[in-house]
Amino acid sequence: MNAPRGGELNPKRLKQRLAPIQEQVNAEYDMPKWPVGLIIGPPRSGTTVFLQFLASTGHFSSPSNLLTRFSYAPYIGVLVQKMLLNSFDPHGDFVDIRSAPSFDSELGKSKGAFATNEFFHFWRISLNRYFPEPFTEQELEKIDYDRLTAGLASIEAAFQKPFCTKEMLLQYNLSKFFKHQPYSFYFRLVRNPIYVCQSILQARIKYSGSKEEWWSAKPEEYEKLKVLDVYRQIAGQVYYTEKAIDAGLSEVPDENQLTISYERFCSDPESIYREIVDKYNSLGYELPCELNSAYRFRSTNEFRLPIEEIKKFKEAYAELCSLNE
Repeated sequence: MNAPRGGELNPKRLKQRLAPIQEQVNAEYDMPKWPVGLIIGPPRSGTTVFLQFLASTGHFSSPSNLLTRFSYAPYIGVLVQKMLLNSFDPHGDFVDIRSAPSFDSELGKSKGAFATNEFFHFWRISLNRYFPEPFTEQELEKIDYDRLTAGLASIEAAFQKPFCTKEMLLQYNLSKFFKHQPYSFYFRLVRNPIYVCQSILQARIKYSGSKEEWWSAKPEEYEKLKVLDVYRQIAGQVYYTEKAIDAGLSEVPDENQLTISYERFCSDPESIYREIVDKYNSLGYELPCELNSAYRFRSTNEFRLPIEEIKKFKEAYAELCSLNE
């Protein structure tokens, strides 16, 4: 049998060629220059639109749909992206494939080659974890933190600006990760939990066609939650994810974190950005103080389910709050 021709489209072959180059690049970097912004929060809490906002300011770099195709060689991915965008395209030869900044998404996914991406493939490669759920102590010990740090540093170096990304895979073990990644800055999104519950229920239906099928993050209490009714499952998913984040951030210095209300972000993103500038300044890093345009976002906090279902969510969440006081 003849060997495959080198010119054939073969993602595995591309990975075989490029992944070793990323390892060579990693050897050149041991720490990011700027804080790496990691966006955390329960699913459907506004993490995607917040990442889109940071990317749109032009003051932060972020993963794109194109870059995630190079998760095994992100440094090269950034260079390819810059070639297709601005840095190496002075005559606008690639203008037809560029997508304008968008704040649209569906279950965290946005459309367009350069639109923001959750970058899960990069984190899954680095952490050997597919779904957001707690790591065991043994799993944490097996993570190559130096390689992860070098990879993030190489992305930042290629972009030449602070890098921000969603990172839900580590949010159940924040304090453990921060010990190995003290350069991290956590953007924690919070939203009215009943609207989060409603949105997760709708995501279940959209993703699998069933209310019963679990979707997204699995807190430590998953095993006991999965045998409950749908409304207690989802209320517990939100409640215990928030509790885990609370516990993790309690061991992270205040200057390395910022809690952001989804509701306030939608109505006044400029004030949120000013807080980000102040936080980065307190760490010794300067960000531009001004935004290039005015921002306002439409809050999706409106009840879209029958009132009976909303009532069940409220009762289930209140029950959890009273049990854990």
